[in-house]
Amino acid sequence: HTYDSWCAFADRFQIDYLDLSFAHISAFLQDPDVAHDTRLSWKAHMLRLLDWLEESNERGSWYAQQRRQVLKFIRFQRSEEDSGGKRSKRALSKSEADALMDVWADDTRPVAVRNTAMLRLMVYAGLRRAELVMLRWEDIDLENHQTVRVRHGKGDKERVASIADVTNMTKRALEALRAAQGGAYECVFPSMTTGRDPEFATDKPMSASGVVRMLKIAVERSGVGHISAHDLRRTHITLALDNGAPCFCGHCSTLSRLRETAISGSATLEGDARPASRAQMAPEATVIAVTRSTTRWGDPMWTLHTAGGDRINVFDNMLEFPDAHDAAADVTATISVMRWAYDQAQISSSR
Repeated sequence: HTYDSWCAFADRFQIDYLDLSFAHISAFLQDPDVAHDTRLSWKAHMLRLLDWLEESNERGSWYAQQRRQVLKFIRFQRSEEDSGGKRSKRALSKSEADALMDVWADDTRPVAVRNTAMLRLMVYAGLRRAELVMLRWEDIDLENHQTVRVRHGKGDKERVASIADVTNMTKRALEALRAAQGGAYECVFPSMTTGRDPEFATDKPMSASGVVRMLKIAVERSGVGHISAHDLRRTHITLALDNGAPCFCGHCSTLSRLRETAISGSATLEGDARPASRAQMAPEATVIAVTRSTTRWGDPMWTLHTAGGDRINVFDNMLEFPDAHDAAADVTATISVMRWAYDQAQISSSR
């Protein structure tokens, strides 16, 4: 992601990708929309690139000089905003989320259509900034299951996320974006020209910092108060639970997410969703059938059908590759229950 961000920065200012001068690296690392820890990672990765170029490029001595200057002169101080205790931890209400997503609803300019689609995917699919800008149209399935394949998630993990929008407005926003691009781009959010009325430019991903700038404008115009990009992930979890839809963000265990889906009237969450007790399971959440199908990319997918009429999609990769903090027993129980339910459904249908 560091080198993708560097390439986006270089494209924006028309810099050669290998023109890694101290001045250019310094300007790249001073991006005000980047968190302190991310900036430190970027610096380490750029130093590693300079080190490799010193050994392999004919201009090795020049790269070595730039590396020494970066090491000596670029220092970062942690600000109050970078302090973990000062960070915003907020989820928007449904009315606030609607106000945010409708900022450009009546604007047909390409940049406005793009912004609307970005906001809706952040709210209804829970995508991170870096995941959002790296999306390609082949990663989005709007026809069958309304899912998004995230190829380079946190920790470079791959997952499939559901678009938890029961109104289909996110689907329409993405279709409008595709139409505005004329089907000429593989990137969902390619870079755009600068100026008063930006147009789609090269078929390269926009920068993650551009997402932050877009969000700042949307927040100011909507009047919802200060929020961060990560707050929209919290909003996604809250709205998904309120809508009875699955919310697979790459954090919670599968069983926790299934339990949370069964809770009606979920409150605004401070952070990611946490597992509910079995006593809180609503009767309408009882799984009465399980079917198995495949996504458009050929991956196996379970669909749990509840007594309340909800359908919950769970993908095999979520069961086989749990997050580090998931208890092994929790995941094992999830797989066992789902396979038992699948077998029972098959027996019932045969009778």
